[in-house]
This record gives sequence, C-alpha cells and structure tokens, in this order.
Amino acid sequence: MKPDERQEITPDQIIDYVNPTYCSLQSLFDFDHSSLYIGYQSASKLIKNYSVIKPLYIIKYVISGKGYLKIGGRTYKVTAGDVFILPKNVLISYYSDPDDPFAYYYIGVDGVNIEKTLARCGLSENTPVRRYQSPEVGKAFEQMCMRFKTYSFTDNLAAISAFYRLLSVMSEYDRDNTVALRRNDVNYVNYAIHYIKENYAYNVSVSEIAERLGIGRSYFSALFRRETGASPQEYLLRFRISQSCKLIALGMSVTEAGSHCGFNSPTNFSVQFKKIMLVTPREYLLRARERDKEEASVAAPPPAE
Repeated sequence: MKPDERQEITPDQIIDYVNPTYCSLQSLFDFDHSSLYIGYQSASKLIKNYSVIKPLYIIKYVISGKGYLKIGGRTYKVTAGDVFILPKNVLISYYSDPDDPFAYYYIGVDGVNIEKTLARCGLSENTPVRRYQSPEVGKAFEQMCMRFKTYSFTDNLAAISAFYRLLSVMSEYDRDNTVALRRNDVNYVNYAIHYIKENYAYNVSVSEIAERLGIGRSYFSALFRRETGASPQEYLLRFRISQSCKLIALGMSVTEAGSHCGFNSPTNFSVQFKKIMLVTPREYLLRARERDKEEASVAAPPPAE
C-alpha cells in the first residue's frame, strides 16, 4: 500500500482526542491471547523432558515437591513456591526429583514483547527461577486454571485478568517498576507505537514519525530504544510479522498477508519473516493447518508441559 492512500485527519476533525494519555505499557504488551493456556501437572516420577525446545514461553509454578531445570549449562533446583520459565526456542531440560516429584501449574503464552515483559517481572533465560514473596502468585495460577476450564466468555476474561494480575504481582519484585516514568518521553514513545499500529500496512518511516512528534530522528530513535529495548525499525518489523501470522492463520495467502502488512515484495516478506519466526511463511502456514486439524479432531485441554 502507498503512503498517499492514508486518510489524514485535519485539526478541525479532532474533537475528543486533543490530549490523550496512552497506556504506558504499549511497548510491552502485545500478547497473542489465542496462544494463552494453562494446565496442571500432578506429581509424577515420569516427568522427564530432556533436550527439548518450546515453541512459546512456558511459566510454571511449583505447587509441591521438587524438580530440576537445566538451561544454558546450569542446573537449577525448584521447590514448592518457586516460579520458573521455559524460554521460547531455547534448548532446555526439566525433570522431577525421583524421591519427591513436583506438581505444578503451567502457563503457555506468546507475543511480540513477551520476553521483555517477563524480564521486567524477574524471569529470563539468565534468571529462569524466582521465588516471589506474595501469596497472590499461587492464587493467580489457581484462578486461571479454574476459570479457563469452564470455557465461558466471562470466565475466560476473568482468567486473562488473573494473568495480568499475576504479572503485576511478579513485577513488584523490582522497585524500579513502580517508579513513575517521564511523561513527555513516554507519551512520545506511546504515540509512536500507536502510529505504527495504525499505519503498519503503509510505507512508515522513522523520519516521518519523528517529524510528526516534532523531535529529531536521532533523539527519537534513542528514546524509543531506551523505553522499549528495540529500535523503531525493529519494533515495526516485529509488529508487521506478528500481524501477518494472524492473517495467515485466518486463511489468507502468504502473498496477500505480506502485502497487507506493508512488505513490498514476497521475497522480502519471506526473508524478514524467517528472520523473526525462524521458519518461512509457507512453513508457518503448513504448521498452522496441521494445528487446526489437531484441534478439530481432539477437543480436549492441552497436554501436560
């Protein structure tokens, strides 16, 4: 799509949005709620998963017993009350203690910025295990598990709410997360993110966004990276790829999905898609179709993780 196809809003058309305050979490919360699930694993000596790679992030809460997590050449012991993660696309092993096997809840989630969000909550590939002081952590896992099982619209919303509550409680481990941010800087970044989400299908440039904000390109790029951990170009690319995944999963052709998400050629789309997703768009399409077949044939909760 071409830039001149955009519908510009003139000052006299703006009525309610003269001075909006954007949510300051726009750079962190781009979760794919369709990937969100929770499960429960009872204590068993048979929990032995060696050298596995997960296609999304798994967050586990140990209810009882003991177990072990091996990641990055280190082995961590986990016990009741611990939270640990299995990072996406990382080689890991996890298994029960043979004498006191662990039981746990597990949450699966994916999204553009989930890695950064979990890091702000104290969980990362370098720090995969953490014990939080609040009893609300365990309660949130339990509530999500109970709510999702009803499959009702209201209870699913309550389960998602419990997930955000869980992240809120876990984020309190770091006092810096509770410090008020610089309003002007945050609003610049939030406006930029809002603009990207509204215009990602067009030929958006960093210079264009900076000009709209009335600040220099270099300052804007540095500010955006400081607040989000990514450059404006990186964020735009990841958002475009995220949107294209949704379109492909809905049945749109690979070529159309790329075009609708601002890529000027199928070749460029394929190259950039593989850079982010580690598979080509067509490979992703085949996997999506296989997943749809499995979901259609087996209407059951997800397997134990």
